[in-house]
Amino acid sequence: MPLSFASCAKGGADPLVRAGRSRPASPSKNQVFAIVKADQRVGRGRGRPPHHLCRCPEVGKLSGIGQECLRYVHGHSDRGDSIASGRKNTLQGPPPHGRGSVRHGRGSVRVFAALLAVCTIVTAAPRRLVSLSPNLTEIIYGVGAFDQVVGVSEYTSYPPAVSKLPLVGGWQNPDYEKLLALRPDLVLMDVGQAQFVQDKCKQLGLHVMVLADEKVENVYAAIAAIGQATGHEAEARKLLATTRDGLQRVSQKTAGLPKLKVVLIVDRTPGTLRDLYTATAGSFLAELVEIAGGRLAVPPDKLGYAKLSKEDLLAAGPDVILDFTHGAVGRFAGDPMEAWKEMPELRAVRTHRVSAVNEDYVPHASQRMVQTAELFARLIHPEAK
Repeated sequence: MPLSFASCAKGGADPLVRAGRSRPASPSKNQVFAIVKADQRVGRGRGRPPHHLCRCPEVGKLSGIGQECLRYVHGHSDRGDSIASGRKNTLQGPPPHGRGSVRHGRGSVRVFAALLAVCTIVTAAPRRLVSLSPNLTEIIYGVGAFDQVVGVSEYTSYPPAVSKLPLVGGWQNPDYEKLLALRPDLVLMDVGQAQFVQDKCKQLGLHVMVLADEKVENVYAAIAAIGQATGHEAEARKLLATTRDGLQRVSQKTAGLPKLKVVLIVDRTPGTLRDLYTATAGSFLAELVEIAGGRLAVPPDKLGYAKLSKEDLLAAGPDVILDFTHGAVGRFAGDPMEAWKEMPELRAVRTHRVSAVNEDYVPHASQRMVQTAELFARLIHPEAK
């Protein structure tokens, strides 16, 4: 059944999915993983860790400090919107009249008024969906609603049939003219991009669904909510069961093996070990490392990602390093893993346990996290069969 005011008020459509990852309009093999870093214009504090992973064009085409591909976002809204905060998944219509709102951590708790303001009654499942985040497109496909998708964001690469769909622009700067031309019944976006595009969508009279993905449980909730919103609840239940079973299977496979210390590098300056960022407890990627038979060697951070100095890396003493960051590919690029020779004192370097990770599904918080867990298990415990 589609989302309604009643389901929102009861919390029926819950915490979900943030994860914008991407595909170039003309995919090439010259791509790198990059983390969405700081930008003072969106209020990031200095030294605060990144929140999003994405696939970007080769480093040489990137601009800005550290050649970043997107802007770091907190996933919060200073307006106190319950949608932008990622605390609940709801379906929204155009901007409501009145002033009732829910402000997380600000002390105002006008819950009923807020629910009245942001929950829109929908009597039928939407027929025309636009997904502004690649991981949400993957979930839509997984619940069997892909034939309802009429447009996707740039850098979306899965399922392969997305190549036949219109592109509506980037993760934080969609082309609103193209978006309106597609006449969507529902626009899905992740909580990180909501602060950039949500208000404009509502001003244009579009219904939006904003989803968050900090943890594995959020992905489960995302699957359920998207299935409910699109009228594919049975398929969503099946996908949920398959995803849970897949992660459980990986966990059982590694259960009797030693918990090796792992550092999961999600960003660094290409060709060097400068500006290292790592996943920490609190991110869904960290949970997948645990499921795969590892344990993160770095302290937790409330945002799930943290900046890492060489001294921190030495103190962590990882047995295994998983490195998402790859330098530019080309005639003069060299080996993207060459930089690790700067730190021969690290056990993982001495024992050749630094592994490059370039699979496009890894940073996507969707049902494909089962593949990520399987990959991590192979890299952390190659002896496991």
